[in-house]
Amino acid sequence: MPISCSKAVQQFLAEDGNEKYGRFDGKNLLDANGNVTKKAKYGIVAGYVTLTSSKSCSTPVTTYKSVCVSGYCATNFNSMCYAYQEGGGFCGGSSGIIGSIRPSYWCCTSVRQVATGTIYPGQGELGCSSAARYYSPAYVVYNEGDTSSDAAKAMSVACTSAVSINANSNVNGLKSTVNTYGVNWTLSGNVEKPLEIYNGKVSFSSANIKANILLTRENGNPNAGNSKVTGDLSIHSAFQSTGYDYDLGTMNVYGGSGNVAAFIAGDEGAYIKFNASRLSLKGLMALKYADAYVARSCIGCQLGGNGDPDGSGQHFSQMTLIDSNWYLAKGNTDYNLFIYPASFIGNNDGYANSGGSQIIYADNTKYAFIRSRVQYDNCHNGKSSCRKKNFSYGNVINNDGSLSYIGDGYCSRWCDSANDGSDYGNDRICAVNGSKMIWGHSGSRKCWIEAVWRSGRY
Repeated sequence: MPISCSKAVQQFLAEDGNEKYGRFDGKNLLDANGNVTKKAKYGIVAGYVTLTSSKSCSTPVTTYKSVCVSGYCATNFNSMCYAYQEGGGFCGGSSGIIGSIRPSYWCCTSVRQVATGTIYPGQGELGCSSAARYYSPAYVVYNEGDTSSDAAKAMSVACTSAVSINANSNVNGLKSTVNTYGVNWTLSGNVEKPLEIYNGKVSFSSANIKANILLTRENGNPNAGNSKVTGDLSIHSAFQSTGYDYDLGTMNVYGGSGNVAAFIAGDEGAYIKFNASRLSLKGLMALKYADAYVARSCIGCQLGGNGDPDGSGQHFSQMTLIDSNWYLAKGNTDYNLFIYPASFIGNNDGYANSGGSQIIYADNTKYAFIRSRVQYDNCHNGKSSCRKKNFSYGNVINNDGSLSYIGDGYCSRWCDSANDGSDYGNDRICAVNGSKMIWGHSGSRKCWIEAVWRSGRY
């Protein structure tokens, strides 16, 4: 009679020399007898487990600081003087915090304890486990060899289904990056733990990414075919992936102009698919070796609940396309792209080494970029100039994900001269669709768009 995957893993753990592994149950690493072990360095995920918050592993401890609320200037230390960390008075023009040698110091006679935070002494890296690396049984067999032992053979037969970690609340833990191999994930809530996921499907459920995430497909290794991202997420940290396809509902990307918030790549010989219903980008993002189909995108702006921009925006936002195709139509369906002033989508040729890319319209015409430059009366140092408004310099993304700081000191990709004073400093969001219709969406002044095949104010 066939044994279960969990039983096969237990059998593997029971073999001599396998104390470096433990079975991860979502909270702890367990040994061959099902007891919590601290000896194991690596976890094996056997089946579907639900992740326990690392903050639930022990009783939380509140930390305090001592604040002096009253005292007097003293010349001699006495037992009535309390140590303190904040507050107090000044004597002879000097601070009187105890521990310094002073001819006259502040003697604190009354202190109060003020809470400064909470620590979790029993926190693990993942759940209550101290391990930072987790494998599917198939990956263990791949690493150890399926003929290395009878138990490895048993795992190769019994553990053929995908294994998963379900995090249905915040993901947290100690500071080390957790690596998983061949393990699928469901992530929701605040993801506060740095993760590197190899060959695992990642399903986001209204997740807020607040720590660095790296997704990597390792071709030829177990579960490579499940290297896919689905669901809805908001990115507030550095997010990178290689070889993963995307089938998303909503993606929001937030970052400044000094770091790449998201870098999503395929391989030169195998473009990835990047599909999304909605994408809002405030910051810097790049697609490399990708075919992108995004029904509604907002470059430099935020899509609201109705799918239109909510009016907010961030200058210098860029969607850099590196050897990639951005489709503004699919079949008979037009896609809409909104763009905020001083924002850009396309390839960076002429500014940085970003490779050939194209934006493809419904009639199959192909162009290199769409941008909206802020307009002022000149490109020099005048009262309303581009240079005066700091639109002459900024970062662009290179083909390796690094940044180049560019600007010619005059007109730049983010600013241009205008002849109509009433439109200086235009703040209107422009829109373009797959049928090459262009319109101004919102704002008090006309938008300025350059789409290679047409430029103008709307």
